[in-house]
This record gives sequence, structure tokens and C-alpha cells, in this order.
Amino acid sequence: MGGDTDINNTFLQPFLSYTTKNAVNYTVNTESIYNWDNNQWTVLFNVLVGKVLTIGKQPVQIAGGVRYWAETPDNGPDDFALRLVGLPFSEITAGQGLWLQVRGISRVKTPFALRFS
Repeated sequence: MGGDTDINNTFLQPFLSYTTKNAVNYTVNTESIYNWDNNQWTVLFNVLVGKVLTIGKQPVQIAGGVRYWAETPDNGPDDFALRLVGLPFSEITAGQGLWLQVRGISRVKTPFALRFS
């Protein structure tokens, strides 16, 4: 792949997540992309439940839930889908509490987050 690719999109991903003392995680979020060239939104909502497990000696987070596309281009996905997630887990990402994170990525690519414990 050579050459430059001109992308003119904005990505927003606000989410609310709560983790219990037993490492069960409840999350609701939206992922929104606005294509400035086509004046088109893609908006989807996710509801997930996850759990931290140990496989061998490696802690991992397994999660599952549903996804709903609220707005897509004419040729895009629609309706509901299932979502499964598996992630390696580290002490850096561990912690009980309430997380509220809002990510906005445009040409500047600057994510930011707030944590409430």
C-alpha cells in the first residue's frame, strides 16, 4: 500500500462501565463515526457484560453482548448483532469502580478519559 490516504472522519466513543468486586464488568457505549466528505453518520450502541478469568497463568477478560446499528449508510450494516470480546488483562487496567470515558478522534487524534472510583 503506497501513497497517502486522505481520511476525513470523526470518531466518538463515549462509554460507561462498572466493575464489581468479583471482576464482573457491565458496559454500555456508543461508537459514532461522521464522514465529513459524504455528510454521513454511522452510529451503533453496545451493551456488554464481561468477567476476568485466568487461563493458565494469564488473566483475560471475556465479554459478550449485543450491538445495535442506529444509523448507517445505505450499504452499511443494520439491526442487531452479537459481540464477543477477549482481551489480555494486566494490573494497569484492573480496578473496581465506575469508568466514564469519552474518546474523540479526528485529525488531531487526541483521546481523553475520566475515572470515578
